[in-house]
Amino acid sequence: IFIMYSTNHKIGSITIKNRFVRSATYEGMANEKGEISNNMIEMYKRLAQGGVGLIITGFAYPQLTGRAGSNQTGVHNDGLISCLKTLSKTVHLFGEGCKIALQIGHCGRQSKHLLETIAPSAILEKISKKIPRKSILNIPLFIIYEYKYTSEVSEIFSAFWFEFRKSI
Repeated sequence: IFIMYSTNHKIGSITIKNRFVRSATYEGMANEKGEISNNMIEMYKRLAQGGVGLIITGFAYPQLTGRAGSNQTGVHNDGLISCLKTLSKTVHLFGEGCKIALQIGHCGRQSKHLLETIAPSAILEKISKKIPRKSILNIPLFIIYEYKYTSEVSEIFSAFWFEFRKSI
């Protein structure tokens, strides 16, 4: 365990201080607008103080149509960025070299929150009992170019790209 805890490791071009990674999970600690709470900042602060090398946040939705459920973190508008910056600064301040990454995800057909969902196929979703509207949302990017580029696909990819660009 000492070697795992005391040795730097690389993930791509990023060096983390050890092999302890806090995997992305659903926290359910944001408000209805998608804003993170002080309790969420405190939770990540404690993880950073505990010596984790890399923290991956629970997935945040890049647009309202991709929201999985209530109290999920959102990144769908610029007003939410200041809270996320506070979270990042807190982790860096208390984590002695801890890195933090934001997971961005569109839940597609598995939203329990939305009345209408979207998915690559209109197949009944067993948990929500909804049949999603067909979209090419979850088809890998390299296959998308074979399809007609619709405005819906453009909006979804733009949301991901926009949030990605803000994070770097």
